[in-house]
Amino acid sequence: MNTVGLTDLLPGRYINYNGEIITKEKAEQIVASGECPVLYTVSDAYIEAALNDLSRSRKAGEEARDFCESDLHAHRVIYWNIFKINDDYIAAVTQEQAVQHHLKAVGSHYYSEGEEPVVEVIPAEQKGRFECGDGRGFDEMSFGEWLVDFKYSGPQLLCWNE
Repeated sequence: MNTVGLTDLLPGRYINYNGEIITKEKAEQIVASGECPVLYTVSDAYIEAALNDLSRSRKAGEEARDFCESDLHAHRVIYWNIFKINDDYIAAVTQEQAVQHHLKAVGSHYYSEGEEPVVEVIPAEQKGRFECGDGRGFDEMSFGEWLVDFKYSGPQLLCWNE
C-alpha cells in the first residue's frame, strides 16, 4: 500500500476514519485535537463501486445495505512527518515536537550552550536501507513503504544510523 501526506490531499478529499467517511478538513481537525488516528484515502473506484451497488439494489427493489468491499486503491494517509536529527529519525507532527523528543532522549548536556540540533525533514518517498525483520541483511525501500503499517501515537524514535 502506498502512502500520501495529509497536506498533499486536495480540499474536500474523502478519508476513511475508523469506517466513517470524512473530509480532509475534518481529518485535519481530528489531528489538531491531538488524536492519532489511522487514516486511509477513499478512492474514486471505491466510491463508484459503492454507488453502483446502491443503484443495483434500488433497481432490484432490494433494501439498501452497507457496502463492505475492500478499497484496493486506498492510500495510507500520513499526517506526521519524519525528521532526521543527527542520526535519529523521529516521527512527529511538528519540528518542535521532534526536537523536544530528541533532546529528552539525548539529555540536556548533549549540545553546547547556544548549539542547536540540525533538523531535516525526510519525505516519505525518500529511499533508505532498512534492516530485514529477521536481522539478515537490508532491504531498500522508501520510508513510506517501510512505515505503511506504523501506528503513530505521538513523537517517537523510528530508527537511527550507527
